[in-house]
Amino acid sequence: METFDARGKGPRRALCATLFLAAVVAFGFARCSSHGAPHPQQPDNTLEVAAAPPPTFAPAADLASANGSEPFIAASPPTLAAGSPSGATSTTMDPDSTMQQLRAELETNPRLVESLARELRRQFPDGKDADERDAILVGAVYNQRKFGVAKAEGQYYVKHHPQGQFLKYVAVLTGMHFNPPQ
Repeated sequence: METFDARGKGPRRALCATLFLAAVVAFGFARCSSHGAPHPQQPDNTLEVAAAPPPTFAPAADLASANGSEPFIAASPPTLAAGSPSGATSTTMDPDSTMQQLRAELETNPRLVESLARELRRQFPDGKDADERDAILVGAVYNQRKFGVAKAEGQYYVKHHPQGQFLKYVAVLTGMHFNPPQ
């Protein structure tokens, strides 16, 4: 317990502590107030949940003449499935040309690649390129920085393609540890 002497040291110490506390509060208030300036906009960290735009297709000849190199191989537009009613929205994709598009756009348009790969998986779950398609899907999700979804897709890949030729690729992207076949 502090005792006060006759010289008034105790009240002076209390006054100094009060002034110091008031200065700290004033400094904090000054840092928090905007002084009439508008608050800077905080970045919107919400994930945009919108359907991928439909792919646009340009004739290969136009693309070849535009950049003077090999033409970009674009998939033909989906056509109505045979036997479907004329008003139905069911479409069938050409797996070969769609796989070429997936390979070409994996790095540049991963959102489109993800939607096309999921549609291919829905229409042709056990197609001839299912192994590569599912590995590309893992890469597309990873390129969108959806790491949890990429790991889940990697687990799907390992479950459905235990002897797949892209096991090492999936393991590197997802950080999964397993013993690939030798």
